[in-house]
Amino acid sequence: MTSAANDVISNEGAQRALALAREAAGGKDIRISGGGNAIQQYLNLGVVNELE
Repeated sequence: MTSAANDVISNEGAQRALALAREAAGGKDIRISGGGNAIQQYLNLGVVNELE
């Protein structure tokens, strides 16, 4: 089994970080990590499909 991870770090806001992550993922799923504030930003953007 092989795995490739592209970590994206941005201080330009959740929307910019999401755009960079989507580009790096090349159409694959994106995993968001962070504290409550970070997760809340993505929930507010309406882009979270699954929360574990």
